Amino acid sequence: MRTGIEVGIRSTLVLTMSSSNKDILSVCSSLEPLHAALTVPGGLREMLERVHRALETLLDASNFYVGMYDPASGLWVFPYSEDEDEDVAPQAIPGSLTDYVRLTGKPLLCNGEVEAELQRAGHIVGVTGQDSETWLGAPLITASGVIGTMAVQSYVTVDPYSDADVAILATAARIISFEVERRWAVRLANSGVSIETRRAGAPAGDEAGASRVTSRFLSNVSHELRTPLSQIIGYTELLDEQLEGMDGGEGPRRDVERILSASEHLKALIEDLLDIAQLDDAPVSPTTFPVGDLLDDAVGLLGTDLAIRGNRIVRVGFDGVGIIRTDRSKLTRAVSNLVANACRFTEEGTISVRVRRVKRGEADWLRLEVSDTGEGIDSASLNGLFDPFSRLAVVAADEAGPGIGLAITRHHCTLLGGEVHVASIPGGGSSFTLEIPLS
Repeated sequence: MRTGIEVGIRSTLVLTMSSSNKDILSVCSSLEPLHAALTVPGGLREMLERVHRALETLLDASNFYVGMYDPASGLWVFPYSEDEDEDVAPQAIPGSLTDYVRLTGKPLLCNGEVEAELQRAGHIVGVTGQDSETWLGAPLITASGVIGTMAVQSYVTVDPYSDADVAILATAARIISFEVERRWAVRLANSGVSIETRRAGAPAGDEAGASRVTSRFLSNVSHELRTPLSQIIGYTELLDEQLEGMDGGEGPRRDVERILSASEHLKALIEDLLDIAQLDDAPVSPTTFPVGDLLDDAVGLLGTDLAIRGNRIVRVGFDGVGIIRTDRSKLTRAVSNLVANACRFTEEGTISVRVRRVKRGEADWLRLEVSDTGEGIDSASLNGLFDPFSRLAVVAADEAGPGIGLAITRHHCTLLGGEVHVASIPGGGSSFTLEIPLS
């Protein structure tokens, strides 16, 4: 019986022979380090890191990534990436070079000229992240079909890859495909849940009388709490200023900063309660503003959450969208809630915020996607995720909010004439997509 590795090498010998002057035995021998990378125990990422180091001895692999495609959710997940363009959170990327290689099942060497030709033919819709001078990708193929793409690229050099490099990467992709699939399956199995996708549905209807009573109660309580809390924050800031520069004041200042941080968190929760109490009375007030300001405003509402968890935010597409017209306050709050939610489930990871202008019929729409590389959400928790006061069991009690941020996000999207979707891969991260009309 042939192993997957043997089948992979044999299936690409013709390509190697026709596109390179290198001797076949030399090529196969040079790929021996890949065999060793597959035999060492460990997780998928650890294995791919060894694959990367082996490839670096054969071609320019300074920028290298492996993407896995999940047909159930339509998301791409990147279990390994060492790339200047570090947008590695789960994402849907139709019309990308990565997805094009999956659809064709063939390796692709792409420079600016080839990219323009593919765009003219309608095969790709343009670069998703940072533009590169040259991109080389090869499909990961198993008995299940094409399961993903392995790629290298250069942001500074035009044509750094030869036909021989195309053959080497294609052969390497065949060699590792079966082991990548196996370890990916183990990773998903260890999460205990299969991949699921849900669309946020309409909230369950409450009786009108009970809803009004609840809204009035939340509104009154929120207003009553804000007054003493504002005094606490004000006096704490004054104390912090007095301690600054004093001998021996560093220790007390750290305590004061903790009080300030906790107070700001409490203030945000109170604002959430007030927001949900006033949802039904909130008018839409469109204004015109640059979409780039949107993320700055949204991140500004997060306070210290990003810094505490060591996450980084990656912006994609903001320069290409320009000016938009919608209710700035509501959209900012919706995006801030999505980023805060991603931050809550991600530690020392990446939160990607992607925007693009899309057409629906004759109308312009804004599509905004917030993805993270965190724990992901299991299928049971996805149901009711956008309902008020819904919490996820994986969040510690002292870290969880009241469970209304996503409910507010859905309500604001509905007011703006749009919708919000969620897709998640347990153990692989989550992706929330918000779409609103720009008219």
